[in-house]
Amino acid sequence: MPKKGKRRKGRQYTKGITLFIRDKSPRRFFLQLLDKLIKYQDVTLDVKMERIDLTFTGPRDDVESLLDRIIKLQTHIDLATRLDRNNLYYYESAFLYSLFPVHLPMIFLNRLLSLSGFNSSVDENNNLTSDIEIAPLMDIYQLSVNTIATAPSGQNKDIRHFSSIFGIVTKQDQEQLLNYGSENGVLHKTNGTYQFALDVQDAYEKMSSLVMNVKLKPIINVDKDHDPEDYLNHFKFDGGKIIFTRDGEELEQSPFDTPSETDE
Repeated sequence: MPKKGKRRKGRQYTKGITLFIRDKSPRRFFLQLLDKLIKYQDVTLDVKMERIDLTFTGPRDDVESLLDRIIKLQTHIDLATRLDRNNLYYYESAFLYSLFPVHLPMIFLNRLLSLSGFNSSVDENNNLTSDIEIAPLMDIYQLSVNTIATAPSGQNKDIRHFSSIFGIVTKQDQEQLLNYGSENGVLHKTNGTYQFALDVQDAYEKMSSLVMNVKLKPIINVDKDHDPEDYLNHFKFDGGKIIFTRDGEELEQSPFDTPSETDE
């Protein structure tokens, strides 16, 4: 069914592209993101096994721009859903930033994931490598945005990030955590304002040893059956529709909605 919204006027332009997405999970994730990206262009998808033929119709500039974004999206999803030789996933910052209006520093996510028990690192290009899967990572990202928004007022960004990370990991009040850090030589408090009393990395390490007497375990639920739609609801695009076909015949429902023998 077409989405609600007015279709922009102008000369229509049609162009196609063929993608190969072998595994079911990346295919479903790609489709759900595609649904949020298409805006006012109509899309015909012809699906046969891992091959997906897409045909876009709309204003020429919009279609060309969308095709470029689709190609990049496929690359990002492939990296984010396929384990490397070290059993880690690779998340480009550009990909994460395309999903969320608030751009969290990758070092913030890295510290939070590491303190939560995940194997995580940030490379020189500001991209994240971790053993966390994409669905719980999206949950953690949104949780972080929400937590920072409620961090103690009147503090600088680094302190707000510090209190937010330990607030998430320990599930403790952020103001109390800052006071605790000040009482134990991690922070200085002057006229209600906190500053690091140590090098930033040393402050994180000392605070971690103070609030955790045993080896940290992940406190954020990692649900492998997580529905990607749960964290895609913040997209609010309106416009075109997706038509599924196979061998030129229109399908009554998305081939991604039910398992098929080719997905096993």
